[in-house]
Amino acid sequence: MLVIGHRGAAGHEPENTIRSFRAAMALGVDFVETDIQLTKDGQLVVFHDKLLDRVTTGTGYLAEHDFDDLLASVSIGGEPIPLLGEVCALLRGTSVKLMAEVVDPTIAGTVVETLDRLLGPDRYIVASFHHAALREATDARAGVGTLALVEGAPVDPVRMLRDSGARYAGLGFESIQEKQVRALQDADIRVFVWTVNDPREIDRAYALGVDGIISDFPERVRIRSG
Repeated sequence: MLVIGHRGAAGHEPENTIRSFRAAMALGVDFVETDIQLTKDGQLVVFHDKLLDRVTTGTGYLAEHDFDDLLASVSIGGEPIPLLGEVCALLRGTSVKLMAEVVDPTIAGTVVETLDRLLGPDRYIVASFHHAALREATDARAGVGTLALVEGAPVDPVRMLRDSGARYAGLGFESIQEKQVRALQDADIRVFVWTVNDPREIDRAYALGVDGIISDFPERVRIRSG
C-alpha cells in the first residue's frame, strides 16, 4: 500500500508548506501530494485554491499576484507559499516521490518540463481533474506518469481513464465502489483513493484493495499497513 501525504501532512501542519512536506517525509510517506499553479509573473508555486482567502493572510486570486509580492505579504500559518523548485530540492536525494496536481490545465507541459529538470522523470506523477491536462503532459514527454482524478462514480471508469491516457486513477472515497477498483486494476490501472483520514475509512480502503491512500494523516495509513 502506497502512502501519500495530502498537501504534505495537512492534518499536522499548514497545507502545502515546506513545513508540511517535511512532516510528511518524517512520517514515512511514499509520495507527497501537492497542487501547482502559476503566478502573474510566471512562477510555478504550490498552492491549492485559486483564491488566497481560505488559508493565507492575503486575499484575491493567486494568479493576479507576482511571486515576490506573495513572498513579502502573504503567509500560510506563518509559512511562505513555496516555489515548486523548493519542493523538488527538498525531495532530491530521498526516496519520496511527488504527486503533482495541476490546477490550471494550461500549464501541464511546463510542469512536466520543470519536474523532469529539477526532480527527475521517474520521481513524480502528474495528476489533474482536467483530463485534457494529462494529454498535454504526455505530449510534453511520452511515458510520463499521469493520474486522472475522478469525481463521482462514472458508468465506465476504464474508458474514462483510457480516454485521458492516464496510468493511475484517483477516486474520491465517498463514491468509491469495489467494482470500480476491480475493473480499473484488471485494466492495469493503479487506483489511489482520496482523501481518507478516519481510521475506519482507512480500513475500508484497505478492504477494497486500492493501491494507495491519500491522507492528511499519513501515519494512520502507515500504522494500518504495519
